[in-house]
Amino acid sequence: MKKNDGNKKSISTQTAHILLKNLSRGGSLIKFSGTIQGNSMLPWIKDADTIKIVPITSKIKVGDIVACYEESNSRFVAHRIIKTANNNIITKGDNCFAPDPDIKKEDLAGKVAEIYRKSVPVTFGLGTERYLIAILSRMNILQLLTRIVRKMKFIFS
Repeated sequence: MKKNDGNKKSISTQTAHILLKNLSRGGSLIKFSGTIQGNSMLPWIKDADTIKIVPITSKIKVGDIVACYEESNSRFVAHRIIKTANNNIITKGDNCFAPDPDIKKEDLAGKVAEIYRKSVPVTFGLGTERYLIAILSRMNILQLLTRIVRKMKFIFS
């Protein structure tokens, strides 16, 4: 661990993943907060938003946003589940056209329970609408709609 500012400590994303995964398996109710870097979950999670990750204590479903460590890129990823099959799940960033490689359920670090933008809670995308978002994402319609809306905002602003 490296000292950050004051009493806060920072750890590598790989270490955070291992810690969360093991604590979750042991039934510990730890919450982990992290700042997002990137735009793969636009428009619901933006660059510099903060997310809270909690252990998976109930069945994960299509539409849930889950976190895991992506070894190929050495980074922690929080993406939406678009499909489940047996012990595998398929995730995808809401702003991405291609799904992520299959993930085993036991390799998940946790589930995104809260999103904050400048300390203000963002709730849309985590409620019952998450199922529709996942379906639109799986069909690549969501990404097209997002781009159209952004272009319209640019034209009319």
